[in-house]
Amino acid sequence: MRTGFKKAVSVALCVLCAAVGIPTASAADNVDTLLSKMTTEEKIAQMITVAVRQWDGEDFTVMEDDVANIISKTSVGGVILFAENLVDTEQSVKLTTAFQQAALASKNKIPLFISTDQEGGEVVRLNTGTSLPGNMALGAINSANDAKTAGNILGSELAALGINMDFAPSLDVNSNPSNPIIGLRSFSSDPAIVSALGTQVINGIQQNNVAAAAKHFPGHGDTSTDSHTSLPSVDKSLDQLEKCEFLPFKAAIDNGVDVIMTAHIQFPQVEKKTVKSESDGSNVTLPATLSKTFVTDILRNKLGFKGVVTTDAMNMGAIADNFGVAQACILAINAGVDNLLMPISLTDKSSGTELKGLIGNIKSAVVNGNIKEETIDNAVKRILQLKEKRGVLNYTAPTAENAKKIVGSAENHEKEDDLAAKAVTVLKNEGNVLPFKPTENQNIALVAAYENETPGMEYAMSKMISQKTIPNVNYETCYYNDGSSAEEILNTVSGADYVIVLSEMNSNEDIAQGSLNTYVPTSVMNYCKENNIKCVVVSVGKPYDTANYKDAQALMAAYGCNGMNPEDTDGSQPATYTYGPNILAAVEVAFGYKNPYGTLPVDIPAVLSDGSMYEANLVFKKGDGLLFAGTVRPAEAATQPAATEDEKATAPSNGSDPVNSFMNTLQNSGYFLIVACLLAAALVVIIIIIAVAVKGGKKKSNKKIQ
Repeated sequence: MRTGFKKAVSVALCVLCAAVGIPTASAADNVDTLLSKMTTEEKIAQMITVAVRQWDGEDFTVMEDDVANIISKTSVGGVILFAENLVDTEQSVKLTTAFQQAALASKNKIPLFISTDQEGGEVVRLNTGTSLPGNMALGAINSANDAKTAGNILGSELAALGINMDFAPSLDVNSNPSNPIIGLRSFSSDPAIVSALGTQVINGIQQNNVAAAAKHFPGHGDTSTDSHTSLPSVDKSLDQLEKCEFLPFKAAIDNGVDVIMTAHIQFPQVEKKTVKSESDGSNVTLPATLSKTFVTDILRNKLGFKGVVTTDAMNMGAIADNFGVAQACILAINAGVDNLLMPISLTDKSSGTELKGLIGNIKSAVVNGNIKEETIDNAVKRILQLKEKRGVLNYTAPTAENAKKIVGSAENHEKEDDLAAKAVTVLKNEGNVLPFKPTENQNIALVAAYENETPGMEYAMSKMISQKTIPNVNYETCYYNDGSSAEEILNTVSGADYVIVLSEMNSNEDIAQGSLNTYVPTSVMNYCKENNIKCVVVSVGKPYDTANYKDAQALMAAYGCNGMNPEDTDGSQPATYTYGPNILAAVEVAFGYKNPYGTLPVDIPAVLSDGSMYEANLVFKKGDGLLFAGTVRPAEAATQPAATEDEKATAPSNGSDPVNSFMNTLQNSGYFLIVACLLAAALVVIIIIIAVAVKGGKKKSNKKIQ
C-alpha cells in the first residue's frame, strides 16, 4: 500500500509540475541522457542551424537524398527555411516532415529545430500564409489584444506546417528614422510600446508551442547601415542602452521568451576589445554577437536570460566580410552563444564536406583548450531543454489536411484585414474629404508606386462594389516606377472624381525632392487641389515620407507596401496567395468601408530637399491620428494586456498544451512558485485523504469477509 501511495504522489507531482512548467526529473533525465551519449562533434553539430535555399542551382522544395544524408550523418541541430522553400501548404508540410525524418535517422535521433523568419509585414516566408500588416502597424494600433492576435496567427500557422521556431519579433526600438533595415519591422520609437506589444506577440507565438526569438539584441534600431552588407557601429554608452535598447529585451526575458537573437553591431563605448580578422588581417572591434561582454555579462548575468541565445545569420556581410567562418563561430561560442545560425548554407553535395570541416575546426578549438568542453555542454543542454519544452523531442508529424485548415485560412485573413485597417493613421482630412462618397458611374484613379501594388487596389475596389458598400464606379489603376510617365498619370487623374495616390519610402533617397516617389505624388496632390478633385495621399512604406505632404487635402499612413498576386484581383473571391493587407486596407478606409484608428508610433521630422531629415523640427508627432466623424477609438491600450477571445477559444495545434497561455502568464508572474507549491501541497493532501479512505475501506471489507 505504501509503495502504491508513493507512486501515486510521485505521479501527481510530475503531472502538476509538467502542467505548470517545472522541469521534472524525467525531463531532465531525458536531456542528460541524450547529452551523455553525444560525441563532441555531435554536440557541436547540435549548435548549428543550416540553410538549404537552393540545391544544385534550383530552389530547394523537395527533399534530396544527399541533403538527408548530410542532416542524418552530421546530426545538425536545426534548419532555417525561406520563401524559396515554402511554396505552398502541402509542399511545406512534406518538406518539414522529410527534414525531421532525416534527423530521426541520425545516431541520437534528435529532431530538428525547424525555423523561419515569419515576422509579418515586410518579412514573410509563407507563400500561402497570412502576411499580417507588420509590427509598425501594430504599433499604430497600440493594442495588446491585437498584438496577441497577430502572434497567435504567426504561431498557429507555423506549428501547422511543422515549423517550431520563429525568428520573431523584432524588439528593436526604431529611434533612427534613417535606419535602412529595421523601419517598419519595429513597433515604435518608444521602448515602452515596443516592450508591451513585443511581449504579447511572443505570447501569441509561444502558446502554439513554437519558440519565439526576440531580435536583434542589444538593439538594431539606431543603426545607419545594414548589417546584411556591412558592419554597423553605434556610438552609445551602456547607460544609454539601458534606458532605451535593453528595455524591450528585459521585458521579453521577464515574460518568458524562449530565444534571443544577437546583432552583428559594434558598440565601441561598451565593447572595446578588438581581434585580428582572419579575412584581411585588420583589427576589428568585436560586434555584439562575438562579445562576451554583451552575451554573457549583460544578457545572461545582468538581464537574467537563461534561455537559448542564437546568432543572427553568420553569412551576413557584417561577419563574413570581417572574420573567417570558423573564427567567428569560435568567438561566438566563447561569447556565450548557443546556436550558430547559417555559418554554412547547403548548396550542393560538397557542402557536407564544408560542414564537417567547420565542426572539425570547432572541435580542434575544444581539444586545444580554446573552448571549454563545459561551454559546449551548457549550450547543447539549453538547446535540448528547449526542444523538450516545446515538444520537439516528442516529434509528431503535421498533416497537410490540418495545415490547410489553418494556414492562410479565411478567418486569419479576416483578422489580418481588420488589423491593417485599424492601423491606418489619418494625419490630414481637410473639410472631411474622407471617407470618399462616390455616386454611380463616377471615376476613380488609383495611382500606385510600383506595379505589384495595383492588384491590391483593384481587389479592394471590386470587393466593395461586389458587396454593394459603394455604388458601381469606374476605376483605373496606373503606377509610376517603370510604368506610366508623370504626364500620363496626370492625364488619368484629370478625368477622375476621386484619386488615391501612393507614396512609398524605402530609403532616404525616396523622400528627396527629385525622387520619383516624391515628385509624382506631389504633382498629383497639387493637380487635384488646383482642379477640385478629391484626393488622398497614402504613405505605404516608412511613414517618414508624410512630412512631404503637409499641404495635402487628405493624408494617411498604412505602414506596408507588399503587393498582391495579379491572379487575385477579384474581390468577390477569397485570395489564393499571401498578400500585403496594408494597401488593400488603405483603399477600404478611404471609401469608409472600414474605420481607421491608428496613431503615429514614431515622430515625423521635417525632410530636407536631399532626403535627409531634420529631427529638431517635427511635422507630425508620435500619437497623432485623426478619426472619421462619429467614430471613437477603442480604449484598450498596449499597457493593459488582456486575453483575446480568439486566445480563449482557440486551442493550440500540433501537440501544444491547451493551458499553455494561462501557464505562461502564471510563470511570468512573481507568484508562480508560491502558487505551484500551494497546488502541489493541496494535491498531496487530497491524495492522502483518498489513500486513507481507501485503506479504511479495505480494513472494513476484510473484517466482513472474516
